[in-house]
Amino acid sequence: MSLGRIDLTPRERRVQLPWHVKALRRDSQITSGQRRSAMKQSTKDAAKGRFHEVKGTVKETLGRATNNPDLAAEGQVEKLGGKIQKKIGQVKKVLGQ
Repeated sequence: MSLGRIDLTPRERRVQLPWHVKALRRDSQITSGQRRSAMKQSTKDAAKGRFHEVKGTVKETLGRATNNPDLAAEGQVEKLGGKIQKKIGQVKKVLGQ
């Protein structure tokens, strides 16, 4: 079945999606690899920084709870590294990189 220039698949005929949605689906099918590479480096840095910051907080809390000063110190270092990486991502975003 064809409506103008849009060819409908059997599934689309059953669902009856609006014509513009069908056209967008056909024309702009983005793969997960393309979606992953579309993220800017500044956003990646900020996200990774936040992850390390949270991971460091967890390690620090566990170190204090278990009375393990080495784990607490490791958590503080990782938390600081995460804050630095997050700030680098924010600066890159402001500079447009």
